[in-house]
Amino acid sequence: MKKILIFILILITFDVVEAYSKLVVKVKWGRARDCKSMGICFLVFNVDEITESKGQTNAIIDYTKSQHLTISFNKTKDITQETFEKYFSKGSFICEDDFPVPAEILKALNYPGPYTIKAGEYPITIIDDILTIEF
Repeated sequence: MKKILIFILILITFDVVEAYSKLVVKVKWGRARDCKSMGICFLVFNVDEITESKGQTNAIIDYTKSQHLTISFNKTKDITQETFEKYFSKGSFICEDDFPVPAEILKALNYPGPYTIKAGEYPITIIDDILTIEF
């Protein structure tokens, strides 16, 4: 009696978003020039340097293998419903002015060189309660 061995190879592929670094920051929403309207007013790496105020969000900033900067936060714990409605409820984030990411944040992320978030409209993804903006 001959024995036949059958090997079945199952190949499973999936996409992995590889993050090089992650950093906890505090972000204030609003234009950089006056902290009003739409955009990013500031990003702070050393959160001890600022006092709490309305409109600030604890967030995680990182950049992916394709060198896209992302900002992620919990939409129910880190922002108010009013902030969500104003900046994020339409499925995209509008940045009215260019926003140069501070050098100390880029250095902490090991990002090679300067990075400016250009004025424009950026996609938002929401998975469970985690909201992510990709720049």
